[in-house]
Amino acid sequence: MTAVSQSVTVTDVSMDYEISGGQLRALESTNLTVPVGGFVSIVGPSGCGKSTLLKLIMGVIQPSRGEIVVHGRPVLGPRSDVGIVFQTARLLPWRTVLQNILLPIELKRRPTAADRQYAEELISMVGLTGFEKRYPSELSGGMQQRASICRALITSPELLLLDEPFGALDALTREVMNAELNKIWRQTGKSAILITHSIEEAVFLSERVLVMSPRPGTIVDEIVVQLGAERNLKDLSNTEFKRAADRVREHFR
Repeated sequence: MTAVSQSVTVTDVSMDYEISGGQLRALESTNLTVPVGGFVSIVGPSGCGKSTLLKLIMGVIQPSRGEIVVHGRPVLGPRSDVGIVFQTARLLPWRTVLQNILLPIELKRRPTAADRQYAEELISMVGLTGFEKRYPSELSGGMQQRASICRALITSPELLLLDEPFGALDALTREVMNAELNKIWRQTGKSAILITHSIEEAVFLSERVLVMSPRPGTIVDEIVVQLGAERNLKDLSNTEFKRAADRVREHFR
């Protein structure tokens, strides 16, 4: 079997929504690739189709035209090999941290001892050891999002999709979570796509930043970030960081 080099391939994808009085084109001839184990961020103005693109890659909606392939297989419906982290943690308030993390397993089958051990390993990896039996109301916003990331990883997905995962956090917590997410990505080796409105966040976390045009959205630029895989908060004052951020920012001036 030939090894798959691309985790995600989006080819000439357009998306039209039916609205009152006609159609609304959200995406126009969009193309992108994400290599296996790569981290790509997508930035663009509000309403440009970023979230639509993520939903298409998830398989929850189908494109009007074009093709999307995830790990060598066309996306024809919802995928079980994709983990998703949303802007809010969306933890069930009546379940503990450990119970929330194991929920995706429980929706498929009874969790095994191996599942619980893996959940404990994820909890340790994100620094939540000791909070396994705590409820969401007992956690800070950043801690809730750490649990949410663990929940997305518990099924060992090939691809991690992140839709503004830290948008609701304060600036200081967001920086810490960015560094934490970089560590998680390096340790797990997952392919990742991040949707964000923060240019600094996109550059800090990504190997490549893709810039989308206003609606109908399409990819208009690709910025390679040459900072190496490991990132820390000192990189925010790095010359390469500023170069990449300035190039992205030029599209919004």
